[in-house]
Amino acid sequence: MRQEAFSFGEPSAPSFNGRELIVDSFAGGGGASLGIEMALGRSPDYAINHDDAALAMHAANHPETIHLPHNVWQVSLKDIVGQQPIGLLWMSPDCRHHSKAKGGAPVSPSVRDLAWVLMRWLKELPPAQRPRVIFLENVEEWQRWGPTILAEDGTRRADKTREGETFREWVRELGGYGYPHIEWRERRACDFGTPTIRRRLYLVARRDAKVVWPTPTHAPLHGSKDGIVRAWARGHGLTLDDLNGLNGHRTAAERLPRSSTGRGPALPFSWIAKRRKPSRRALASELFGPSQSRRMLGSRRA
Repeated sequence: MRQEAFSFGEPSAPSFNGRELIVDSFAGGGGASLGIEMALGRSPDYAINHDDAALAMHAANHPETIHLPHNVWQVSLKDIVGQQPIGLLWMSPDCRHHSKAKGGAPVSPSVRDLAWVLMRWLKELPPAQRPRVIFLENVEEWQRWGPTILAEDGTRRADKTREGETFREWVRELGGYGYPHIEWRERRACDFGTPTIRRRLYLVARRDAKVVWPTPTHAPLHGSKDGIVRAWARGHGLTLDDLNGLNGHRTAAERLPRSSTGRGPALPFSWIAKRRKPSRRALASELFGPSQSRRMLGSRRA
């Protein structure tokens, strides 16, 4: 079934009284924008994404933001911001063709190269209007971004012998636009109170001051002091004494609705104990019922 496009109408220029603008590019449903709102007290002024469904969710979460349903290559930041300076630009380029989850499958150079749009935006902006701070978030493999090669089957594959070449070139060019302070680190949100252990790469570029990284607020306190906790502390530049007073990592189970007895989750997860790796059909049947799961997945065996 064809999905109807979500219409945002023609964006109008708001009055920001000369304040610095916040732009969320490659905006999804609004997760990064929520973090920005929590940190700075307001939502981004502009959100850019080519996907109507993603921007529809973003608009529901951030109704005061102006939403631009365009391919990033069709966007001119200079035309959007006018004479106003940009305080913060957030970028989360498509990660699919960098992630290890892709394995040895063919990759798309056009998707891998999406981050180059930043240089186009910086080039068209006068130096005084360029973002004072740039954040980029992606999978950890993004720092190994390199050229692709033509495989025998005619598809493009990542060139394993030249990993990181394009990433280093991108960082050098970014520095040439007036960003003397560029740093990147791998971080896990669970170290700062969010229940997810997925590792992500965060790059920060500033043209006004040095980069200051936050100190973790949560730690794996239930591990061995001679093992995982010691390694964790060392990785964050901390000592074991620094862990005193930190909360332990939170879990996703905290966010699940509880049963009426309060002794377990209200969701039917009995399959966890029964199967080592449940099939899609078994999971769908348990959560949605046999009839609905058949409509979702069809009659083919999973």
